[in-house]
Amino acid sequence: MNLEVTTVSRQPEPWEKTASAIQVITASDIHRSGATSISDALRLASNMRVAEVKSYGRVVSARGFGGLFANKLLEMIDGRSIYTPLFAGVHWDGHNPLMADVAQIEAISGPGGTVWGANAVNGVINILPRSARGTQGLYVAAAQGTVWDDWGAVRYGGAVNDTLHYRVYAQRFRRAASELPSGASAADAWDMMQGGFRVDATRGDDTWTWQGDFYDGTEHTAPTDSDVNGWNTLLRWTRRLSADAGIQVRFYFDHTMRNDVPSTLTDRLETADLDFQHHWLVGERHRLLWGAGYRRMDSEVLNRTLFVGFVPNQRTMELFSAFVQDEITLIPEKWKLTAGTKYEHNVFSGSEIQPGVRSAWMPNDRTTVWAAISHAVRSPSRIDVDYHIPAFDIETGVPGVDGGPEFTAEKLIAWEAGWRWRPVDRFAFSVATFRHR
Repeated sequence: MNLEVTTVSRQPEPWEKTASAIQVITASDIHRSGATSISDALRLASNMRVAEVKSYGRVVSARGFGGLFANKLLEMIDGRSIYTPLFAGVHWDGHNPLMADVAQIEAISGPGGTVWGANAVNGVINILPRSARGTQGLYVAAAQGTVWDDWGAVRYGGAVNDTLHYRVYAQRFRRAASELPSGASAADAWDMMQGGFRVDATRGDDTWTWQGDFYDGTEHTAPTDSDVNGWNTLLRWTRRLSADAGIQVRFYFDHTMRNDVPSTLTDRLETADLDFQHHWLVGERHRLLWGAGYRRMDSEVLNRTLFVGFVPNQRTMELFSAFVQDEITLIPEKWKLTAGTKYEHNVFSGSEIQPGVRSAWMPNDRTTVWAAISHAVRSPSRIDVDYHIPAFDIETGVPGVDGGPEFTAEKLIAWEAGWRWRPVDRFAFSVATFRHR
């Protein structure tokens, strides 16, 4: 039960005392469950819903908002957003980290827009990898079965000295086609190769992390195959200014390419993101955190039919953001209040503000009662604004589906309350309630 989580407030805090409906899937949970993908592991969190659409397609959602294009749940890998601005959701088949390298998955149901921004409406998922120091030595694994035709992985971790550690990995898998109710094949088998690395270095009060992945896969759909490939890299620097203060700067770049035959689209996306945050203690009661960020997304869609497509087919989207949060200790070890807000400016709906207030009361070491009220938004995506049917006949006819700049952001007011109780050391119980408007 002695777990730390960081996704709720961007700072480490005890899971038991968190004012949020958060569940943690540990590395031990993943190993004992036999989960072979992130979406499979998320089935272990009772506050998440996972549905299989295809052999390579999953829908992950929270609080009732499922559907093929689930677009109100923010998913991240080590703080790196993996959502696509094409429909504000996630292509889960393009994100397959080596499961043995996952330290824990933090799954929050409920909004997190105050610190994470748009699309953190019905929940936030953050997949946290192990450090390079924690994956030393040689790891080799292989499997074969009826669903996974074959799977194999190898990883090696080493150290240059006591302050510099690294790892490299590679894996390949092939997943069999799913079956229709009649027993016939659904013609959706897929295979993928993936590799990557991570380097962690410490020097005095500075910590550096550099990591990256590349992948190349084929989805065996009818009448022809679909391809997905890409690569990403992340660089993070953290400096400890004092026992109660520090700064962090993170940059990542992500390139993805999808040649999706069933949807008759080829989608290329390049994302560059820079993020800064600073925290410090003011007096004995105020723990302040603020930050700012900039993201640029270059999206190009090749419309392969005249009937359906994106107009314009190429678009550059910029996102500017800033946030501030104050964690106030009202009664030491008993009662805390967290208030904050995030400002964002996006290319589609302009400026959005997402305030939130959370409070946690701990009458004893084994009980936490919490409540929150939050405002969150789901900003428009390209499928809201640029999607047209027909795609190339706009001047001569009125499209049946006509995207346009008047599409505004979805807005949410959420009231939440919860109770977390640990009667004995090895058992915990929690309940969370909510009302979304």
